[in-house]
Order: sequence, then C-alpha cells, then structure tokens
Amino acid sequence: KKLDFQLESTPEGGWIRADLQTIRQVFQNLIENAVKYTESGFVKIKVETNAGQFSFSVVDSGPGMSEEVLAHLFEEFRRDSVSAKKVEGAGLGLFIAKKIAVAHRGEIWAESEGLGKGSAFFVKIPLV
Repeated sequence: KKLDFQLESTPEGGWIRADLQTIRQVFQNLIENAVKYTESGFVKIKVETNAGQFSFSVVDSGPGMSEEVLAHLFEEFRRDSVSAKKVEGAGLGLFIAKKIAVAHRGEIWAESEGLGKGSAFFVKIPLV
C-alpha cells in the first residue's frame, strides 16, 4: 500500500502488569486495522508513559467514522456496513480488544472527526 508508517516512542520508563500475549493482541489488532482500512496516506503509532499511565495510540488517514459508528464500535459483531463490504471480518476484534484492555484495568476508545478524516484509537493502562 506504500503507507507512511511512523513510530514514536518516548524512552521514559515504566511498567505495566500485563499478560504479554493478550495485550499484544490488542496492539496488533489496532495496527492491523489501521493498515487494512487505510488505502493511502499514513499510519502513526505512539507509545509513551505519563501521569501514571502507559499510553498507546494508532492514528491513520483512513476513511474515518461517523458518530453513529463510533458509538457502537466496540460492541460484539458490530461492523460499519460500508466498510464491511470492502474488508472482511467478524466484528469481534475491537470487542475482544476492549475486554482485554478493561481486564488490565485500562481503557480503550476511538475518535474520528468524521467520514474521510481518518481515525485514532487509544489505549491507556495504569503503570505499576
């Protein structure tokens, strides 16, 4: 796809208590979704620690989402009808990601300024 892929990582230390396999699944899902849904432009990943939190974000220049889609994004078997026609999936990835983030005493959410304006996904987990 020739996307501009960027990684920004703040070298400051900090530890989270996490199951490596499941938390990796969350990060991998968010990155893969950004690449899968973004036809051109960029995918930016940012990792940092601040205010007692580990923060992970994925921002893309993809198709963006409406407020209606955002409101139901992390529900089981929910998919945007437009995206579902273009990209295969079961509608479970973000549902499972949310369950994993919450199980790690964290949170996950998405933001988009609307259709055609890209998306941003965020995960925060408290530091030990």
